[in-house]
Amino acid sequence: GPWYFLFLAWTLPHVFFLGWRWFRRYRDNFQGWALPAGVALFLLSVVNDILVATEVYRFFYTIEMGFAALILTMAFQLFKFYVATTRELEARTREVAALNEEMQFLVGAISHDLKAPLISIRGFSALLQEGRAEAPEKRLEYLSRIEANASQMLEWIDDLIHFMKVGWVLGESEAVDLAKTAAEVDGLLQSAREARRISVEWPASWPPLRSSGKGVKQILLNLLQNAVKFSPEGGSVRVQCFRDREAIQLWVEDRGGGVPPELRERIFQPFFRHQGQVPGYGMGLAIVRKATEKLGGRVWLDATYEGGARFCVYLPDRGPRREV
Repeated sequence: GPWYFLFLAWTLPHVFFLGWRWFRRYRDNFQGWALPAGVALFLLSVVNDILVATEVYRFFYTIEMGFAALILTMAFQLFKFYVATTRELEARTREVAALNEEMQFLVGAISHDLKAPLISIRGFSALLQEGRAEAPEKRLEYLSRIEANASQMLEWIDDLIHFMKVGWVLGESEAVDLAKTAAEVDGLLQSAREARRISVEWPASWPPLRSSGKGVKQILLNLLQNAVKFSPEGGSVRVQCFRDREAIQLWVEDRGGGVPPELRERIFQPFFRHQGQVPGYGMGLAIVRKATEKLGGRVWLDATYEGGARFCVYLPDRGPRREV
């Protein structure tokens, strides 16, 4: 009867419109076939009515099939919602686990890096207490060193607080003054170097670099600290830096005992130590790798170097990757 065709005229456009919208939205996902499947079932019932007969009772049959299609569609949509929610929860769980792992690493890194300025502060304070800085200029120099190291410690603590809020970010890309960075690192390690009579040979000139100044300083500090630690007393450390197309390479060489071949990858793991008599917690090289990767670069141990160890860092001239 007329009600039958009126029902079809109202229902079919709506069903097609909704089905097309859901299909376009979820066509890259198997769950998106939920509504189209219901639409197809409904259309089959309509075709069946037209082909078989046009009696009134067939109208009720079509309505029943339409409701069945609607129920099936709702079931598929509920299933889709369940799967999507489960996937989102799994993604959030992985996010939290990764954040927790990085948090643990950063706490270890900050604790490790605080040792260098603390040792320096203690060394210069001892010199002042012993009266070995009688000249006013010398006292001012020692006090300036103490202040610089204390400022460095506060900066690292601020980094930890910042990480707790938004994540570990090494800073925005900027023009890095490598000569100035090297001088700051040398000042931080002066007390440790002088205690063991270690000399450092710096490059005569530094190439330009655009990266994270904070990250580069952290890399250089930990490489130098590692080299000084493993160098024999009275030894020397050599630093080289040169341009490599759209990047720079930074080499730090020492004349210590070297690294056995089987340990060349493990030394970059957090808390790994291969010489028990050397003080430390095995965080320095792990920090170098972490910071280098965040700057889009890489670090490795030169297997061809003899008579000690040479650590090589490759840093692209583009700055840090942004954290998402």
